[in-house]
Amino acid sequence: MDIFVLCISVESHENNAGWGALLIEPEGFIEERHGHQPTTTQAILHALGQILPMVPSGQRLAIRGTSPTINHFGKVLVPQWKKSGCQNEQLSEEVSMVLRMLNKLETVWMNAARYPQPGDVRSGILAREAIMNLPTESLTKQEVVSVHPPPTEKQEEAPTTDQPKRSKQISAEQIELLFGYRLMAYINAVNQQNRGAWSCVLVDRKSKSALLKSDALFGSPMRLLLQGTLQALRSLNRAGQKIEIRSSHRNLIQLGENWIWDWHKRGWKKKGGKSIANLPLVQELHAHMQKHKVQWKFIPANSDEYGIQHARLLTQAALKALECGEKTAIESRQQNYPTYQLL
Repeated sequence: MDIFVLCISVESHENNAGWGALLIEPEGFIEERHGHQPTTTQAILHALGQILPMVPSGQRLAIRGTSPTINHFGKVLVPQWKKSGCQNEQLSEEVSMVLRMLNKLETVWMNAARYPQPGDVRSGILAREAIMNLPTESLTKQEVVSVHPPPTEKQEEAPTTDQPKRSKQISAEQIELLFGYRLMAYINAVNQQNRGAWSCVLVDRKSKSALLKSDALFGSPMRLLLQGTLQALRSLNRAGQKIEIRSSHRNLIQLGENWIWDWHKRGWKKKGGKSIANLPLVQELHAHMQKHKVQWKFIPANSDEYGIQHARLLTQAALKALECGEKTAIESRQQNYPTYQLL
């Protein structure tokens, strides 16, 4: 069964509480809502009232709060209300409606992550925007649709354009803000007595597909890393694409972020006029970096990052094939790549 993820943030200021809610559907589509209420409890109730109707009955929903207040709401208040009802008359109707919606789902309330996740960051931004840009009216347009009693005749006559529309479209900017670049390449290399292997795992997060490449050859560690990186960039079928290169080899990340630009300024020389090893490969990498927007990120080798560990296994397999005298060059494609395991 698919899992929906709901990230909720609340920001309090004076007599208002701004809330931001972000629903991540299994297909990768994203829904955003935000608004403000007088209290934190009302803000959380209102956020749930906006988002829960979007989750089909019987589905599993993980609700992740960015503060202990939200976790207390889900793990303490909700069970109390289910057992003995809400004692606050002002909230009783909202509470009843939210409880009915929660009862139709398999819900789990997750503790706040030690390090903020992308969805948490985005919901926090929405909450801050809601509290910083309070409208002159008591409610924003998004708050017109709520879990309060049915609208009056006057409200029913209002244009339907004021209702928040659920869209299945997500912009490239949203994808980058929430999950990083759509294309990611994991690069690994291993070298033993001038024999080595490299691997490249190029992942398209939108289509959940991956291109896997590896090979073994004689060369220095940096030459192997450059070979793997170039294989990823050569696979891009058009100019102007955005890609994030991830590796547990810090030298490769430093080369891409700093060294290559300094060498280019010095006429492809190091400090003191020293020559650059593997210069043709470095220059080809620079040319690709002119055609595409390349981001570099270091990931520790002992990280649980799935792509890092996958690339390491491919490298080991290529090196073992070299030692056994078997075919070392491997290229394959994998569908339904577990992108949810990528940090």
